Amino acid sequence: NYFRWFPEGKIVFAAPSRPLVMQQIEACHNIVGIPQEWTIDLTGQTCPSKRAYLWKSKRVFFVTPQVLEKDIQSGTCLTNYMVCLVIDEAHRALGNYSYCVVVRELMAVPIQLRILALTATPGSKTQAIQGIIDNLQISTLEYRNESDHDVCPYVHDRKVELIEVPLGQDADEVSKRLLDVIRPYATRLKKFGVILSRDYQTLSPHELLMARDKFREAPLPGIPHISHGDVEACFSALITLYHIRKLLSSHGIRPAYEMLEEKL
Repeated sequence: NYFRWFPEGKIVFAAPSRPLVMQQIEACHNIVGIPQEWTIDLTGQTCPSKRAYLWKSKRVFFVTPQVLEKDIQSGTCLTNYMVCLVIDEAHRALGNYSYCVVVRELMAVPIQLRILALTATPGSKTQAIQGIIDNLQISTLEYRNESDHDVCPYVHDRKVELIEVPLGQDADEVSKRLLDVIRPYATRLKKFGVILSRDYQTLSPHELLMARDKFREAPLPGIPHISHGDVEACFSALITLYHIRKLLSSHGIRPAYEMLEEKL
């Protein structure tokens, strides 16, 4: 509908990894019927000058959030023409993850934009779910479970067996190297007293977000104002690094590498 309603509008589908982006492309071509000549997928490997040309010549874009963030901040993405943004894996919209940055940038532009966010795992804690809602500027929620009439016809009886699969040797080595990068940032925040004195290997992005919000609301009196920027920089680096480490454990080396490359 948005493709028909807004002949000059730009529609963007965002997903956190290349395999998920490819799934979106396949679904849109096979189910929705969007003409392929108007669509393009943009990656970090596409040179900026070519991306600038494609933002002008195409109407439907499939991107990772990191590419979208970079192109919005550089002015390459024609934000004034964007009419619809579809966000997959919306539960990732925490802290300074690219989804959050993108929405903040778009909210600063005087445009009428529909944001549609999807996730199968919104979380179990109300506060975390509310954080996602706030970060993505969501005003209306629709929830479905396995017993809903429009879902149950597609759900079959099944037996669930959880099998914990260890990281492969290469992924384990990458994870250890990420921890080597993480260690000095975590140590610095511990010295400032803004995170608990605990094993940095067990910290989570959510804990870091909560600690950063607490620091912003009530900075410790022992931290001079001139050091606040240093604290924020450490939080920002750590949140990104822990997101990459989480992506490594859940999706493997390639998606983690792509996110790291696009963040640099």
